[in-house]
Amino acid sequence: MGDIKNLSSTAIYAWTTLISVLICVPGALIFEGPRLQAGIDAALKKEPNFYLSLLSVGLLYHLYNQVSLVVPPSCLQLCVCVCVCVCAWLHVSGRAC
Repeated sequence: MGDIKNLSSTAIYAWTTLISVLICVPGALIFEGPRLQAGIDAALKKEPNFYLSLLSVGLLYHLYNQVSLVVPPSCLQLCVCVCVCVCAWLHVSGRAC
């Protein structure tokens, strides 16, 4: 950990994401564990492509955060607008966002 100052913003984002997953997943399993399977079954009945929707939400969220870290602040509002428009289009077309 001596060269932690050399981490890029993308690497810091990746590490904070992994650390937050390691902190949040055990708590979610402890508190929601007994009801988790029933919730998944209900979601699968309502949305047959539940896992694909879940994957697409995670991917789009990750890509949005990657863009917001890379884009200069002067262009950030435009990128946010484009991301929101794409997300709205996906929602209207029946895909998850």
